Amino acid sequence: MATEIPRIYLDSCVYIELFVGSPGTARFDASAALLRSANRGELRIVASEMVRVEVAHLEGVPSQGLRSIDEAFDSPAFLWIQLDRTIARAARAVVERGVLKPADAIHLCSAAIGKAESLCTWDSRLLSASRDPAAEVPIYRPEDRPGQQSLDVDT
Repeated sequence: MATEIPRIYLDSCVYIELFVGSPGTARFDASAALLRSANRGELRIVASEMVRVEVAHLEGVPSQGLRSIDEAFDSPAFLWIQLDRTIARAARAVVERGVLKPADAIHLCSAAIGKAESLCTWDSRLLSASRDPAAEVPIYRPEDRPGQQSLDVDT
Protein backbone atom coordinates (compact mmCIF):
# COMPACT_ATOMS: atom_id res chain seq x y z
CA MET A 1 0.00 0.00 0.00
CA ALA A 2 1.44 3.36 -1.04
CA THR A 3 2.08 5.96 1.63
CA GLU A 4 -0.04 9.05 1.11
CA ILE A 5 1.92 12.26 0.64
CA PRO A 6 1.25 14.72 3.49
CA ARG A 7 -0.98 17.64 2.52
CA ILE A 8 -0.34 21.16 3.75
CA TYR A 9 -2.13 24.41 3.06
CA LEU A 10 -0.08 27.56 2.53
CA ASP A 11 -1.72 30.90 3.27
CA SER A 12 -1.21 33.57 0.59
CA CYS A 13 1.39 35.35 2.72
CA VAL A 14 3.73 32.35 2.39
CA TYR A 15 3.73 32.74 -1.41
CA ILE A 16 3.99 36.50 -1.15
CA GLU A 17 7.10 36.09 1.01
CA LEU A 18 8.72 34.19 -1.87
CA PHE A 19 7.98 36.94 -4.38
CA VAL A 20 8.82 40.01 -2.30
CA GLY A 21 10.98 38.64 0.53
CA SER A 22 14.73 38.40 0.70
CA PRO A 23 16.59 35.11 0.23
CA GLY A 24 18.58 34.24 3.32
CA THR A 25 15.96 35.48 5.78
CA ALA A 26 14.29 32.91 8.02
CA ARG A 27 10.83 33.62 6.60
CA PHE A 28 11.92 33.38 2.98
CA ASP A 29 13.97 30.22 3.55
CA ALA A 30 11.20 28.43 5.49
CA SER A 31 8.65 29.36 2.81
CA ALA A 32 10.98 28.22 0.01
CA ALA A 33 11.73 24.93 1.79
CA LEU A 34 8.03 24.02 1.74
CA LEU A 35 7.73 24.62 -2.01
CA ARG A 36 10.95 22.76 -2.76
CA SER A 37 9.71 19.82 -0.72
CA ALA A 38 6.42 19.85 -2.64
CA ASN A 39 8.27 19.97 -5.97
CA ARG A 40 10.27 16.90 -4.88
CA GLY A 41 7.00 15.08 -4.15
CA GLU A 42 7.45 15.05 -0.38
CA LEU A 43 4.41 17.28 0.26
CA ARG A 44 1.19 18.10 -1.57
CA ILE A 45 0.09 21.71 -1.38
CA VAL A 46 -3.61 22.34 -0.93
CA ALA A 47 -4.60 25.80 -2.16
CA SER A 48 -7.80 27.77 -2.54
CA GLU A 49 -8.39 29.61 -5.78
CA MET A 50 -8.40 32.68 -3.47
CA VAL A 51 -4.61 32.40 -3.41
CA ARG A 52 -4.42 33.11 -7.15
CA VAL A 53 -6.38 36.32 -6.63
CA GLU A 54 -4.47 37.53 -3.57
CA VAL A 55 -1.03 36.82 -5.02
CA ALA A 56 -1.87 38.35 -8.42
CA HIS A 57 -2.08 41.84 -6.94
CA LEU A 58 1.43 42.17 -5.53
CA GLU A 59 2.77 45.68 -5.88
CA GLY A 60 5.91 46.01 -7.91
CA VAL A 61 5.70 42.59 -9.56
CA PRO A 62 6.04 42.97 -13.35
CA SER A 63 3.78 41.04 -15.70
CA GLN A 64 6.61 38.55 -16.36
CA GLY A 65 6.70 37.87 -12.62
CA LEU A 66 2.97 37.20 -12.64
CA ARG A 67 3.45 34.71 -15.49
CA SER A 68 6.10 32.97 -13.37
CA ILE A 69 3.64 32.82 -10.49
CA ASP A 70 1.01 31.24 -12.76
CA GLU A 71 3.54 28.69 -14.02
CA ALA A 72 4.51 27.79 -10.46
CA PHE A 73 0.86 27.33 -9.55
CA ASP A 74 0.38 24.95 -12.49
CA SER A 75 2.71 22.43 -10.82
CA PRO A 76 1.22 18.99 -10.12
CA ALA A 77 2.31 19.55 -6.50
CA PHE A 78 -0.83 21.69 -6.05
CA LEU A 79 -4.32 20.47 -5.25
CA TRP A 80 -6.63 23.39 -6.04
CA ILE A 81 -9.84 23.79 -4.03
CA GLN A 82 -12.69 25.64 -5.71
CA LEU A 83 -14.49 28.32 -3.73
CA ASP A 84 -17.96 26.80 -3.70
CA ARG A 85 -21.11 27.04 -1.61
CA THR A 86 -19.86 24.51 0.96
CA ILE A 87 -16.71 26.50 1.65
CA ALA A 88 -18.57 29.81 1.56
CA ARG A 89 -21.07 28.63 4.18
CA ALA A 90 -18.38 27.16 6.42
CA ALA A 91 -16.31 30.34 6.12
CA ARG A 92 -19.33 32.47 6.93
CA ALA A 93 -19.85 30.47 10.13
CA VAL A 94 -16.22 31.12 11.11
CA VAL A 95 -16.61 34.84 10.40
CA GLU A 96 -19.86 34.97 12.39
CA ARG A 97 -18.03 33.54 15.44
CA GLY A 98 -15.70 36.54 15.21
CA VAL A 99 -12.66 34.32 14.77
CA LEU A 100 -11.37 35.48 11.38
CA LYS A 101 -11.96 37.89 8.54
CA PRO A 102 -13.57 36.47 5.37
CA ALA A 103 -10.44 35.70 3.31
CA ASP A 104 -8.71 33.94 6.21
CA ALA A 105 -11.88 31.98 6.96
CA ILE A 106 -11.97 30.84 3.32
CA HIS A 107 -8.36 29.67 3.59
CA LEU A 108 -9.03 27.77 6.82
CA CYS A 109 -12.15 26.08 5.45
CA SER A 110 -10.42 25.26 2.15
CA ALA A 111 -7.61 23.60 4.12
CA ALA A 112 -10.17 21.46 5.95
CA ILE A 113 -12.06 20.51 2.76
CA GLY A 114 -8.74 19.66 1.06
CA LYS A 115 -7.78 17.42 4.00
CA ALA A 116 -4.62 19.37 4.77
CA GLU A 117 -2.92 18.18 7.92
CA SER A 118 -1.76 21.72 8.68
CA LEU A 119 -2.11 25.31 7.51
CA CYS A 120 1.06 27.40 7.36
CA THR A 121 0.98 31.18 7.64
CA TRP A 122 2.98 34.20 8.74
CA ASP A 123 -0.26 36.05 9.62
CA SER A 124 -0.52 36.53 13.40
CA ARG A 125 -4.31 36.91 13.26
CA LEU A 126 -4.67 33.59 11.47
CA LEU A 127 -2.16 31.99 13.84
CA SER A 128 -4.28 33.12 16.79
CA ALA A 129 -7.23 31.18 15.33
CA SER A 130 -5.32 27.99 16.12
CA ARG A 131 -6.53 28.46 19.71
CA ASP A 132 -10.16 28.24 18.56
CA PRO A 133 -11.45 24.78 19.49
CA ALA A 134 -13.53 24.76 16.29
CA ALA A 135 -10.44 25.10 14.06
CA GLU A 136 -10.39 21.83 12.12
CA VAL A 137 -6.83 22.23 10.86
CA PRO A 138 -3.77 22.97 13.03
CA ILE A 139 -2.19 26.32 12.15
CA TYR A 140 1.57 26.91 12.31
CA ARG A 141 4.25 29.28 11.15
CA PRO A 142 6.07 27.49 8.30
CA GLU A 143 9.21 27.02 10.36
CA ASP A 144 7.22 25.52 13.27
CA ARG A 145 5.20 22.96 11.32
CA PRO A 146 5.76 19.40 12.59
CA GLY A 147 8.16 17.70 10.22
CA GLN A 148 9.57 21.02 9.01
CA GLN A 149 12.93 20.29 10.61
CA SER A 150 13.40 17.36 8.25
CA LEU A 151 13.07 19.53 5.15
CA ASP A 152 16.28 20.47 3.40
CA VAL A 153 16.41 24.26 3.58
CA ASP A 154 19.61 24.58 1.55
CA THR A 155 18.60 22.99 -1.76
